[in-house]
Amino acid sequence: MENFSPPGKRGSIAVGLLLRMVLWLAGIYFPLTASSASAIFTQTGLPELLQQSYVYANTLPAIESGPRNRPALIVFFDPVCPLGAKEWQALQAYREQLHIRWVPVGAIDPHSEALSALILSDEHPVLALAHNEARLLQSPASPRAATPAPTLYALSLVRNNTHYWQRNFGVLPLLLYPSQTGIHALYGRASAAELQQIAQTVLAFGQRKARPQNTEEER
Repeated sequence: MENFSPPGKRGSIAVGLLLRMVLWLAGIYFPLTASSASAIFTQTGLPELLQQSYVYANTLPAIESGPRNRPALIVFFDPVCPLGAKEWQALQAYREQLHIRWVPVGAIDPHSEALSALILSDEHPVLALAHNEARLLQSPASPRAATPAPTLYALSLVRNNTHYWQRNFGVLPLLLYPSQTGIHALYGRASAAELQQIAQTVLAFGQRKARPQNTEEER
C-alpha cells in the first residue's frame, strides 16, 4: 500500500538509517537479501531504536507458533529464501517452547509476494509455512508458483510487511529477539548452534520475566 505509514515514522526511518550504516561499516550490507552472504552481524547497540523496531514488528501480520504468552522471537523471511528455510529448520526443535512470529515479506523473487500472501492467509498458516520451508530445503533453486492466486487483502498485508522491512532493514534473513540486555538483531547466515544460543537466550529471558519478584518482607 503506497500510503502505508507506521506509527513513529521519523523514529522508524532513523532505525533504518542507523542500522544500515552499522551494517555498511561492518562490510555486510546487502541490498534486499543476504542469501549469498556468509557473514553474521549482531547489533546490540542503539537500544531505544531496536526496542522501537521490536515493538512495532510485534504488530505486523505474521504466522505465529508456540505459546503466545511468552516474549517473541521475530523472524522476517521470504518464502523463496533458502537461508530462511534453514533457520526455520533449526528452530523447529523449539517450536513448542518458543513464541515465534514469522513475518512474511516478498522481495527476492517474482513469486515471493504471492507465496507469502498464500501462507499468511492459509486456514492453517503454520502448516502452510512448514510445507513451504520443507519443500524449499529439498529444492532451493526452484521456487514454486503461487496457486491459487492470493486475495488482494492478503497481498496488501504482505506489501505492508515488505515496505516496513525495506525501510528499516533491507537484509534477509533477519531476527529480532529480546534478552536480559535488551533487544538484539541478527542479520545474515546463522548456524544451527548460533540459532540454538538465540533460542536459549529468549527462553531464559521469558522465564526470568515470568518469575515473581520477591517482596521486601520476603527479603
